[in-house]
Amino acid sequence: MKPHIRITLTSLLLASVCFIGKAEPVYKAYFDKGNAAYAQEQYSQAIENYQAALQSGYECWEVYFNIGNAYYRSGNYPQAILYYERAAQRTNRQPQIQENLNLAESKIADRFESMPVFFATAWWNALVDLFSANVWGILLCVFFLLALASLCLYLVGSGYGQKKAGFYALLLSLLFLGISLFAAFDRYRQSRQEYAIVMQVSVDAKNSPEDRSQTAIVLHEGSKVLIEDRIGSYCKVRIKNGSRAWVPIDCLERI
Repeated sequence: MKPHIRITLTSLLLASVCFIGKAEPVYKAYFDKGNAAYAQEQYSQAIENYQAALQSGYECWEVYFNIGNAYYRSGNYPQAILYYERAAQRTNRQPQIQENLNLAESKIADRFESMPVFFATAWWNALVDLFSANVWGILLCVFFLLALASLCLYLVGSGYGQKKAGFYALLLSLLFLGISLFAAFDRYRQSRQEYAIVMQVSVDAKNSPEDRSQTAIVLHEGSKVLIEDRIGSYCKVRIKNGSRAWVPIDCLERI
């Protein structure tokens, strides 16, 4: 691999520390065998052991990440993309996942540019991504209780100073309550979105869910799509550039 293309394919070979205190020995055994096989460049064997760890009930992002690394080393870039995406779904703010994902995507045929995002939308998305839907829900409850306490202080405060403090505290609590409410809803909506990776060498994406429909665009293996609808054996997908088309369900694998 060229020196200027850096990939953290070996960064997690010692990640078995994540098993301490929360996993049974059988999980650790499979994971360690996968690491040993990977170190010996036996990537197929490594994948089998990592998959066995998953099937044994251990769903840690590090396992998905290492599977992606093994597929990348094997030259199976669509599968590498799939497992990097699955790893990214299970953790936040892991730069090495995005770095490896970008490298895998550079190996596939399709080069779709993402739609431009308005700066305010980008700022809001970054804020929403700070926490999971559960954490935003907790913050929502906290700010609701603070709003109630501030309202009580405003209503029953004995002096002007207490009423003033209660009033401004109420305004701030309501502001953060509203932010938490919309962020929790947006995060939940994102978690319900269904993404998939094209696993067929090439597939004709059509204008309608019919075999005789005209081809709108040709997608290639490794492309990431958002599933928006299903009719029969077809599903409607949205591509990174915003285009929409219908593709056979069996050519996709859900992330």
